[in-house]
Amino acid sequence: MSSRSVSFAALVVLFLTCSACGGGGGGEPAAPPPSAFVGSDTCGQCHEDILVRWEQSGHPYKLTKIEGVSPVDSFPSFSEFPNDPVNPPVGLDWADISYTIGGYGWKMRWIDNDGYIVTSGAAGDLVQYNFENQTWSTYHSSDERGTKPYDCGKCHTTGWIPDTNPDSDGDLSDNQDRLSGMYGTFVAGGIHCEECHGAGEAHVDDPFLVNEQVDSSSAACGRCHTRDSQNRVAAKGGFIRHHEQYDEWLHSPHNTPASGCNDCHDPHSSVKFDVVAAGEGVSRQCEDCHANMTVRHDPEATCVDCHMPKAAKSAIAVNEYMGDIRTHIVAINTDAVGKADGMFDASGAFVEEDVNGAGQVSLDFACYGCHTDESGVGGLYSQKTLQELSQRAVGIHAPLPELAFVGSETCGDCHSDQYDAWADSGHPYKLTKILGQAPVDLFPVFSGYPNDPVDPPSGLGWGDVSYTIGGYGWKMRWMDADGYIVTSGAAGDLVQYNFEDQSWSTYHTSDEPGTKPYTCGGCHTTGWTADDDADIDGDLSDNQDGLPGIHGTFFAGGVHCEQCHGMGSRHAYSPTQYALELDRASAPCGNCHTRDSENRIAAKGGFIRHHEQYDEWLHSPHNTAGSGCNDCHDPHASVKYDADAVGQGMLLSCEDCHREITYIKHDDSADCVDCHMPKATKSAIAVNAYTGDIRTHIWAINTDAVGKADGMFDAGGGLVLEDLLGMSRVTLDFACYACHRDASGEGGSASSKSLQELSAYAVGMHRP
Repeated sequence: MSSRSVSFAALVVLFLTCSACGGGGGGEPAAPPPSAFVGSDTCGQCHEDILVRWEQSGHPYKLTKIEGVSPVDSFPSFSEFPNDPVNPPVGLDWADISYTIGGYGWKMRWIDNDGYIVTSGAAGDLVQYNFENQTWSTYHSSDERGTKPYDCGKCHTTGWIPDTNPDSDGDLSDNQDRLSGMYGTFVAGGIHCEECHGAGEAHVDDPFLVNEQVDSSSAACGRCHTRDSQNRVAAKGGFIRHHEQYDEWLHSPHNTPASGCNDCHDPHSSVKFDVVAAGEGVSRQCEDCHANMTVRHDPEATCVDCHMPKAAKSAIAVNEYMGDIRTHIVAINTDAVGKADGMFDASGAFVEEDVNGAGQVSLDFACYGCHTDESGVGGLYSQKTLQELSQRAVGIHAPLPELAFVGSETCGDCHSDQYDAWADSGHPYKLTKILGQAPVDLFPVFSGYPNDPVDPPSGLGWGDVSYTIGGYGWKMRWMDADGYIVTSGAAGDLVQYNFEDQSWSTYHTSDEPGTKPYTCGGCHTTGWTADDDADIDGDLSDNQDGLPGIHGTFFAGGVHCEQCHGMGSRHAYSPTQYALELDRASAPCGNCHTRDSENRIAAKGGFIRHHEQYDEWLHSPHNTAGSGCNDCHDPHASVKYDADAVGQGMLLSCEDCHREITYIKHDDSADCVDCHMPKATKSAIAVNAYTGDIRTHIWAINTDAVGKADGMFDAGGGLVLEDLLGMSRVTLDFACYACHRDASGEGGSASSKSLQELSAYAVGMHRP
């Protein structure tokens, strides 16, 4: 028989012999003797990784013994006290201190040499140091110095045995270190391994036979992370009181068998210093369980910013909506009520519970950590009322909507300044639906139609009109009840009204009334879908309002936010996560502010045709990388009524960029735009042969002694001329005869000048 076999046989005999011990010759083995505490260092000999994490967490530092010197070396280097090594309160030094309370994070308090907690007393001494903002504050001003005993060991120490009659027995053996103010004894200050897992001697003696406690239930954490004996969530001063995470969890939607403290936290590791400490204090993220949750909010705010705001206070409150500890209530009350009415009871001492025992975080806590309230208190982001927050919060996790139009009023909920400026601009009024009466109230009060509320052309009443075209400024046209544009026809009816001079004029004499369809929706409406076979398919579902004359459909008449920025349903759902188009190039403006498919500048009747600003800019000296439409204009605001409308249509003056122009050979009665941007364009009327009603954006001036017929328009008068570099120029008759007069007296009211005289004067106009 081998020596190995002999040894195994001997072990079997020994085991059988020992099993019989304890009387009766074969009963249950005797229970192990009571275990004693061995200390966390001993635990760490086998559980080294856990020891390192625990040493860098806050648990060991709830109570730290002082040996006459600052305990800087007793704390992790990254924690609060080593980085802000404050001395004891005024009047005390380290020799007067037996223990410190806290110091890992948040705050520190002190215990004097007799074991009493250092209090403020009636004098209001500043005896609590707050690391969060480096301030001192009072603590228990109702207790005079040297009278408040330390009886907090159940949750601040390991192996705490309270002294149940400290005031009467006179026996200091029940007081830690025989200090009269210490109402109990303990094995170690702070929460060590054995406070949660039980005294470890027996386990150390035989790790395989005797297991330590491993209670992963939330109730185990709740022995200390609670305050109220009935597990209500206690409050004070408008905040939840600290170390109540278990009470909060009990009243939260996470109070389920599948979601407890240890499901999200590693109890050995730091949460406050999770980034720098060993281990991972938060072991699971919200998304790990709520992976398919949609969020109507920009992604800068994380789940915990809203659902776990700092509604609890340990040391300080940043402001009335932000303490220094995150709540674990999680559920949010989306009603438009603040904490006083929607979270705490009438006394302010407890978080309210519904009939199912659930608590909720009010919107001021949930939102004003980032946003500000009406008085400017809160975070750094936009000011919001509780009503606005409530409107947004309802359905914040609703499913992502299909891409669709939502309307400018929805855009205005967040972008009120842009909305107000847009509502006063000309963009919304390119096409206005008529409901049987004059649309005076639909236009801004300062604009063309409200100041000259003309009725439809002769023979038509408002009941015969489906839409109006224009009316904000310049002119108005009408569409009949079938959706056809009202035209003059061969009879030459006066069907266009011009607000500039209160005149009527013809429009499309080549088209008889009731025959000209409306096909202009690409630039007059929002969300236009053209019906390309309107004349043959007979399907009126492709026609707006089922009107045969409207050859297409649209979401809204006029140019609304979404025509330029794209459909807004997803952006409204979550603004930053689903950003809208924001193209500041000139080309998007050119989608409508153009006429010729080749971006040439079209002309007619001796004037540039209207809505061609983009074409003009392309052939101007401003067509550079540093100068486009949005550099000079706010596209949301009015230019025509810049003085009366909300916003500022013109953002720059010529002088803002052209500071090199230090000399002008002209008196200051003429501005830059009078010469360089004359009204060479006609929308509704021409004042005279040289002045239309819209300023050109060509800018460059031809200083030769030629008029528009020879120096600006081509032979047919249908296009503006371009040089070899594609540059166009305004002729001197347009540039000068708005003020001066030609030889026949046509033009402005200033002196009469020939083209030769104007040319001689114009040369060197800006030369020093």
